[in-house]
Amino acid sequence: MVSIDSWYVENLVCPRDYSRLMLKNDRFCCEQNHRHCYPIVEGIPVMLLEEKDQTMDLINNSIKRAKGELVDARAPELYLESLGISEKEKLLAVSLIGKTKIDPVVNVIIGATSGHLYKDLIGRLESYPIPELRLEGGHGKKLLDIGCNWGRWSAAAYKLGYGVVGIDPSLGAIMAAKRVSNSLNFDIKYVVADARFLPFSNKYFDVVFSYSVLQHLDRRNVELCLKETSRLLKDNGYSFIQLANKFGMRSFYHQLKRGFRESLNFEVRYWTPSEMVAAFNAFIGETSLEVDGYFGLGIQKSDIELMSKFHQIIINVSEALRRMSKIFSPIVYLADSLYVRSMKTLRLYEEVDIE
Repeated sequence: MVSIDSWYVENLVCPRDYSRLMLKNDRFCCEQNHRHCYPIVEGIPVMLLEEKDQTMDLINNSIKRAKGELVDARAPELYLESLGISEKEKLLAVSLIGKTKIDPVVNVIIGATSGHLYKDLIGRLESYPIPELRLEGGHGKKLLDIGCNWGRWSAAAYKLGYGVVGIDPSLGAIMAAKRVSNSLNFDIKYVVADARFLPFSNKYFDVVFSYSVLQHLDRRNVELCLKETSRLLKDNGYSFIQLANKFGMRSFYHQLKRGFRESLNFEVRYWTPSEMVAAFNAFIGETSLEVDGYFGLGIQKSDIELMSKFHQIIINVSEALRRMSKIFSPIVYLADSLYVRSMKTLRLYEEVDIE
């Protein structure tokens, strides 16, 4: 029998029909339909739905690795095959094993997960950049971090006093998040799962958070995520979700660079502020917008000491504009990165057909 934290046994449900789960050897199986089974890898449940169209190829690799069908023998403990990184990046991660106090996977993917200002830090991180989460204190409230990757925002929520659950479809990212949390002595629960089909009961969370995730999905898949978010939120709970603004200065540059064509695969999708408000109003509830940052995605004042002098200037100007946006609201619409805050209201989508 696989060893697993009792929290998972008590709180997870089948993401296909929301039935209770039971432990069966090294898997979770649905009590209602015993064919609905999910592997457990090093104490982490892998709750992905193999029969669905996947939003990323790495999801299929996560499934294969969890079933023991795909293993990168160079460093099996890093789960490289399910990270969605290049061969060059895999080699760098392997070369860093035992040579840095920072997790090798985090050291390699920091540029991809934290934004363009962090690219100079790839392979030479000396501390974990845990950002400032602009939420009130958690006081034990339950927070879901959708697309948590190596867990930087999960750690930020934990420091604020939330009971945190992080989900991501990348088994390699979740294993990195687990290693990071263990090194920091943070009690954060992690699950390999798809934001469109989540393994939690209705009204389980007080807050649903997500950063730099939904902006990579097409509108149909975003709607599935928002329906799940609404289902999981308690009455008067709220979501706090970051999206890329179509009218942001750097956002405009990237759209111009690709000829304003439609986004492909996992490229960033840019939303207008009105589109954000309309979608979140429809699926969750009363919605407002807040500035995250200017001049790109992932610009965080909390990480300023890690940056070059030039990047520090960018961060300081972004922060000044963010503060100004609270006084002069029109400049909200020029930010590259926006938070969408939505309060759950009693309405449609209490139950969701995920077929």
